[in-house]
Amino acid sequence: MSLYDGTLNGQLHGKGSTPNAPDYAVKNLLIPAGEDIRLSIIGTLKSAGITKYIVEDIGKPTPYDLTFSTGATYADVWTKIRDLYDSWEFYFDVDGTFVWRQIPTGLQEPIVLDDKLMQSIVKDENADTNFSSIYNVTEVWGKVLELDNSDRYADASTYSNNTYNITLDMVSSWQDVDNLTQIAFKIMTENVDDPTFSINELSSIPIYDGDGNTLKSGVLKADNIYVFRYRRINTEQNALFLLGQFQCYGRYVEESVECPFSVVNLGYEIINTVDYDNLSDDAACYNQAEYLTYKSTAMMDTLNLTMLVVPWLEVNTKVEYTPRYNKTLNQYIIKNINWSTGEGVMNVTLYKFLESFSYVYDRKNK
Repeated sequence: MSLYDGTLNGQLHGKGSTPNAPDYAVKNLLIPAGEDIRLSIIGTLKSAGITKYIVEDIGKPTPYDLTFSTGATYADVWTKIRDLYDSWEFYFDVDGTFVWRQIPTGLQEPIVLDDKLMQSIVKDENADTNFSSIYNVTEVWGKVLELDNSDRYADASTYSNNTYNITLDMVSSWQDVDNLTQIAFKIMTENVDDPTFSINELSSIPIYDGDGNTLKSGVLKADNIYVFRYRRINTEQNALFLLGQFQCYGRYVEESVECPFSVVNLGYEIINTVDYDNLSDDAACYNQAEYLTYKSTAMMDTLNLTMLVVPWLEVNTKVEYTPRYNKTLNQYIIKNINWSTGEGVMNVTLYKFLESFSYVYDRKNK
């Protein structure tokens, strides 16, 4: 990674005023809105000369233009793209292969060490319970949504047959609306399930949230202005995607009865409020809030082990273990590993795996 994060190399080169600048020299790097994220990542890997890679498909486009100036590193580019959506990571594995993937929830992962083997190699354990950095509620404030000259605004709308309609000049077909145009209008009536949208009484198109799901009843409140993004999904299908109310926002409350730090079990909220100005719709903010709350509740219920070195063991893998302090067999996810060859032991931090957490359960359903 040091070859691409600026430690040893990895900066984007400037083109300057040289008339015959080499092909690799760029003034800046632009990843345009609407471009498939997986293809963008692979493009930067090829530019960096990386030929061994595994890149999982996010299945979403770049929501807005990303521009990187001279001096930015490839790691800066990957970090910016990674943070557009929750729970993704990139790294080089032990074979030097670049890996881009969603952080495993543990649901589909196999148990790499069973309890019998764990009992034979664990030398000491320490249950770690404290309230430092624990938050059972997370509020995420995202991008401030601004309308450009090419975007559209209507100060009123009508609502009939579950379709919102606005009036815009010079729109006689959907082809008159540019792809990725932002459209803001005032909602006069609260929606019911699966609302649709039209301009000038054209054939209606579906309204989705940022995850591509149809809207549930009551999402759009009366007398509020919302910003949407019009997108051409393919040659035959168009849709409107809800972004938010000029500033994207998401709030998640952990209510799992199996989480010792949940609001249900503690009886009060511990709130963490964070800014993520790269997140460009309410759904992305909610997903990030859900993930951050998972990190600050489930992943804080930890167990520290001193055990014999298992050199191939990795973080985010699942093990089975019966702690000595409560004699209850559980599945755990490895959170952190530190070891020294000379001492022959490794310190491993585990957190309890529970499918009931919505971060795990929701992604199972997806």
